[in-house]
Amino acid sequence: EKKKLITWLDFMKAKTEEELNMLATYSQANTELLKAVEIVRDLNADEFTRKRAEIREKYWRDYKSSIKEAEIRGEARGEARGIERQKGKEKREIAIKSLSEGLEPSLISKLTNLSIEEIKSFKSEM
Repeated sequence: EKKKLITWLDFMKAKTEEELNMLATYSQANTELLKAVEIVRDLNADEFTRKRAEIREKYWRDYKSSIKEAEIRGEARGEARGIERQKGKEKREIAIKSLSEGLEPSLISKLTNLSIEEIKSFKSEM
């Protein structure tokens, strides 16, 4: 059984006609494997089927690549949003501390790029 399994694994890894021929030669007792080798040979002989398989394979490679690209872009956007949120929290903390030190809202606005209305709203939180 173990040898059969290894033979099937070799079949799945085969990339050349020579590898298929060797498997067929060494696997005369395994009729299922011989049938599979024959089917692969038939598919390779049919140019239309081979082209369809190549197109399908290219589609899946492109699809996987586009999914990976989307994941990378999504992660980058998420990180950027996280950084912006953190900056917003930091600006808010700076504004509250500045107000508690007696700085004018207009000056704090210039330093943090927060609106004067936002800064005035922080007074109630102090």
